[in-house]
Amino acid sequence: MTMLVEIHVKPPGDWRPVDRAKLYFPPHALIYASRIEDDGDVVKLFFDVSPNRMIHVENGRFEVLVASSEKMDGYTLRRWRYVEPVKIAIHR
Repeated sequence: MTMLVEIHVKPPGDWRPVDRAKLYFPPHALIYASRIEDDGDVVKLFFDVSPNRMIHVENGRFEVLVASSEKMDGYTLRRWRYVEPVKIAIHR
């Protein structure tokens, strides 16, 4: 059973649109966003987090990365950037 975690971030203006996001739990665990909503200057990221990772979210031991993709000739260039969360909500 997973819990839905909603994280709001403010990516830099030149980092739009945000089309991928992930939570990084050092040193090696990643969770990719299940949904991304752009509400103007705030981007809402939704993650399905397992109970054994919830303690890291509750204690703030994670990092948020967002990506902006650019289509190139035959491939996609995806640039990742760390951002600080503005708001965190856990939907139980």
